[in-house]
Amino acid sequence: MTRRAKRKRDSQKPDADQDVPQSNSSLVTQKLLERCFPRVQTLRQHLLTQLPSASRLRRKKITALTARDASSELEGRVAALLDTALVCSRLPQAQKSETGDIRWEQWKSFSQKGDESYVSMSDTRSAKQSQTEILEFVVWLLFNREKTTNTHPCHVLCNGFDVKPGNGDKGTTSIPGVYSRFPSSSFEALKEVPWPQVLALLGQSGERLMINLLLDYSLFVAVDAGHGNFYQLSGVPLFMSSLPVDGQAATVADAKPFCRKPGEITLMRNKTLYAKPSLTAAGTVQAGFRHIHVLNRCPYVKPEGDEPAPDEREQNEANTTKVMMYMFPRQFGLHNAFTSEVDKTRTTMKFQDYTYREDEINEAIALRPNSSEQTKSTKLPKRLKGIARDLVMNLQVRHSRCAYFELLRYYCPSAWDTHRPAQNLATQASSKAPKQKGDGPNIDGVAIQGTSRQKRVGHKTHSQPSHSDMPSYNTLVELACPIGNVSAYCQAVLAKIVPDRFWGEGDTMLHNKRMFRSKVDHFIRLRRFEVMSLHEVVQDLKVVDILWLRPPNLAGQKTSQTDISKRYELFHEFLYYVFDSLLIPLVRNNFYVTESNIHRNRLFYFRHDVWRRITEPAMAKLKESMLEPLRLVDATRILDSRRLGFSQLRLLPKTLDLRPIMNLGKKMPGRGRSKTFGASINWELKPIHHMLNAEKAMNASKLGSSMLSTGEIYSRLKEFKLALGSAASSQRFYFAKIDVHAAFDTIPQEAVIKLMNSVPSRGHYTVVKHVEMMPDPRTDSAHSKETSKSLRTWHFAALKKGEPFSLPERLERSISEKKINTVFVEGNPARTYHTAPLLKLLEEHVSQNIVKVGKRFYRQKRGIPQGSVVSSFLCNYFYADLEAQHLHFLNGADSILLRFMDDFLFITQDKEKAVQFVETMHRGVPEYGVEVNTKKTLLNFKMKSQDEPLATVSHGRNSRIVGLLLIARHWRSVGTITKTPIMESQTP
Repeated sequence: MTRRAKRKRDSQKPDADQDVPQSNSSLVTQKLLERCFPRVQTLRQHLLTQLPSASRLRRKKITALTARDASSELEGRVAALLDTALVCSRLPQAQKSETGDIRWEQWKSFSQKGDESYVSMSDTRSAKQSQTEILEFVVWLLFNREKTTNTHPCHVLCNGFDVKPGNGDKGTTSIPGVYSRFPSSSFEALKEVPWPQVLALLGQSGERLMINLLLDYSLFVAVDAGHGNFYQLSGVPLFMSSLPVDGQAATVADAKPFCRKPGEITLMRNKTLYAKPSLTAAGTVQAGFRHIHVLNRCPYVKPEGDEPAPDEREQNEANTTKVMMYMFPRQFGLHNAFTSEVDKTRTTMKFQDYTYREDEINEAIALRPNSSEQTKSTKLPKRLKGIARDLVMNLQVRHSRCAYFELLRYYCPSAWDTHRPAQNLATQASSKAPKQKGDGPNIDGVAIQGTSRQKRVGHKTHSQPSHSDMPSYNTLVELACPIGNVSAYCQAVLAKIVPDRFWGEGDTMLHNKRMFRSKVDHFIRLRRFEVMSLHEVVQDLKVVDILWLRPPNLAGQKTSQTDISKRYELFHEFLYYVFDSLLIPLVRNNFYVTESNIHRNRLFYFRHDVWRRITEPAMAKLKESMLEPLRLVDATRILDSRRLGFSQLRLLPKTLDLRPIMNLGKKMPGRGRSKTFGASINWELKPIHHMLNAEKAMNASKLGSSMLSTGEIYSRLKEFKLALGSAASSQRFYFAKIDVHAAFDTIPQEAVIKLMNSVPSRGHYTVVKHVEMMPDPRTDSAHSKETSKSLRTWHFAALKKGEPFSLPERLERSISEKKINTVFVEGNPARTYHTAPLLKLLEEHVSQNIVKVGKRFYRQKRGIPQGSVVSSFLCNYFYADLEAQHLHFLNGADSILLRFMDDFLFITQDKEKAVQFVETMHRGVPEYGVEVNTKKTLLNFKMKSQDEPLATVSHGRNSRIVGLLLIARHWRSVGTITKTPIMESQTP
C-alpha cells in the first residue's frame, strides 16, 4: 500500500488570495488600477506574500489584526490601513529579487546598521526613527539613479525635493545632496501614524519589506471624504502610466515592438480648420494642392517626343520613388503614424504632419540633399515594385491633368464665378429674416465699407465686384458651400487622381470605390469635435483580393496569415496617405472651414476666394480701429525680450456680421532654426489666473454682481426670492436686460491696468497642482476586456490664506467631498510666485499684445485681448468697479443685479430704479468705454430712449437673457423659480 506524502505546514508562502481577508471591490480597483497594473492587492495581502516563510508568528499577527478585534484605537487604524490601502505592481517578481539584494547593501551603507536591526510595535519612538531613515534612503536612492542632475525622478515621494537649492535654501542635512524645496505630502504622511506601526509589525524583515514597497510598488490609500476615493502615496505617478491596449498590463519580459492599431490612429481633422489659402505670384487663390505638396514638387515630366529621353526617364523614376516614400514611409524605415513615437516638442497634434519630410529622407539615405543619386540609390521594397510603382506613377500623371479649379467651380459654384450671374444664395432661409445686401458683413454690428482692386480668381482674371454686388443673404453662413457639394467635389477629385486599380479589380474595385466614397462623405459631414479613426475607414473594404498588394511571383499560391497581415499593413498606409495627405490638404487649400457663433459645432465650408471677399473689408476696418502696425524689427525686438509670444487673429461668422477671435492658446513655434514649440501665451499667464482665482475666493466682494458661469443665475435668483419672502408673490417685478457693445474691445487699457494693481492682497502666492483620474464611465462591465481610457484632469490652485499645503489635508477638507471613485495624485513641483512680477507680466500682456495678421505684426491699441485666460477676470473686475462708482443706487433689498461678462440683468420692485438704470447705461460711461447696444436692450415695461421705444417682452413670450431662457410667465412674479435644461443646436 502506497503511503501518501505528509502535508507540509508553512513551508511555502501562501497564495495572495488564500486565507486572507478580502477587500471590498470598487470601481477604482476594477476599472482603473487593474487595467494599469497586472497585480493589485491590499496592503495586508501584499505583506503576507512578501514575508519570509519562517516568519509564521508575524504572519499570524497580521492575519489576526482586524478593526473589529482591535484592543486600542492605534491597532484599529493599523488594521483599517491593511485592508483599505492598495499595493500595485508592474515589475515581475524575479526582477525585484535581483535589485532587492543590491539595494539592501546600499541601505546598510546608508544607515550604518547591521542585519539584526529591527523594532517592536511597542517601541513607537524607534519605529518612527527607523521609518524616517527608510524614507530618506528611498529619496536619496531615487535621485542617485538619475544620470543627469537636470532630471527629476518620476516618483511621488520625490515631490518637493531637488538636487538644486532654492533661493536662500540651506537644504537638508539628513539626505546627502538633496534639498527640500517644499514640504512633501507623501513623505510626511509616511512618517506619521500608522506607518511606523506597520513597520514594527513586520519585525526583523520590516526594513527590507518597507524599502521594497516604496521603490518597487505603487501605493494608494483610501480617502475618507467622498466615496471610493484614493490618494497615491508612493510610486510612479499614475497619470504617467499608459493604459495597455488589451486591458492587461504588459511586463518587461513579454514586451512587443511598438505598433498602433488602426483604431488608435485618428485622422487629424482639426488641420482643416481656419486654413490659409495657397496664393499664386499674382495674389490669386490657387486651387488643388499647395506648391510644397509632394505631387507638385515631384511631378511626372511629360516627354517631348514619343519616347522619353534617358534623363527624363531617370527623373520620373526618382520622382515616383519620392512619392512612394511619402505614401509608404513605414516600408522605407521613415517616421510614420503606425510605429513611430510622436515628438511632442515639434508638434501640437496627436500625430506629426508629413507634408514636408525632405530633411528626414535625406538623413535616412545619408546623402546630400541636392545629390542627383539621392532617390536613385533608394532600394524599393519587393512589394512596392511592379504594379504598385506603376499605379503611383499613374497617380502623378492624373494629378498633372486634373482641372482642380474647374471641378471646384462646377461642384461648389459661387455668385462671383464669371460663367454664372450673381444670384441670391439665401435659398433655405426664412423669408421673415432681414436681408443683408450692399455693404457686406460687419464687425460686431458696425457696418464696414471698402473697395478692392482687381484680382485674379483661380486660373482666370476676374474683376473684383464692389460690395454693391454682394448677393443678398439672411445669415452670413449662407455664403458657404453646401456640405453635400463639398463632399461631391472631394469625391470627384479623388476619383480623378487615384487610379481605380488601387481599389482592386472588377467587383472588388466597384465595391471598394463605393465604400471609399461613403467614407469621404462621412469625413466631410463630421461636426467640429467628432473624430474618425483609420479603423472606421478600412471597415467594409475588401483587401485580400487587391492585386497590387500581392507579393510578386507568388500569384495563385495559398495565402498565409503573415501575407494577409502584410497586405493590410500596406493598405492601411495607403488609406492613411489618401486621407491625411490628399483629402485633408485638398480641403485646406480650397475651403476656409469654420464654426459659427450661432451654431454650436456645425462646420461651414467657405471657398477661399469667397471668404476673402467677405473678410477683407472687415479686417481692414478692424486694423484701423483696434490695431496699429509694427515694423518687423520692432516686433522681433519685443518678442525676443519677453516670454509672451504673439496671438493670431481670425474672424468668426455671426448672424450678419463677424466677431474677431484671438488665439492665445496655441503653442509658439520655435524662433530661428529651432523647430521646438514653446509655451502658449495662456500657459504663461496661468500663474496670474491662479492668483486671481485665489483672490476671488478670499475677496469675492471686489467682483460685485459678476457671475463666472450662467449656472449661478438660478442660485442667486433663488436666494433673492427667499430673502423677499411673501413680497415675492404680491408685487410686480421690473426687468431690464442691457448688453454692452464690444466690451472687450472698448475697455481702456491704462484704466484696467491701474485697477488690477489694487486687486492682489498678498505679496506672493504658492501654486500647487494635482491630478484627478477616474475610470471611464462608458465601460459597462468591470470585468470587460475592452480597452478603457481613464479620465484625467489637471487642477492648479493658488493656496488661500490658512489653506494647508498638504494635499491629503486639502482632500479631507473640501476637494474630495463631492468626488466619487477618483484617484488623486500630487503634481510636482509647487511654485511660489511674487505678486510684483505677475502684475508686470499682466501689464505687458494688456498694453503690448502683439497680433499677427497674415505676415504682418500689429499691436492691440484698444481693449483687452479676447481669448486670454485672464480676460474674463479683467472684464469682471473692471465692470465691478463701474458698479461701485456709477450704479451704487441699485443696492437694496428689493433689487438684484446680475452680470455675466458684459450682459446686465436688473430685477427690481421699484420702477424708478429700473428706469434710472436704463437711462444711466444708455448715456454711456466714457471713462469705462461703456456704450450700450440699444437694439439688444430688453424690458418688461414700456420706455423710450432718445424718442425711440425700447424692445419689450409681451406676456406669454419667452426671451433669451445672458445665454438662458427666461420664461415669460415668471416675469411678473418670481414666486416660482424652476431650473429646466434646454437642448438646442444653436446658442443665443
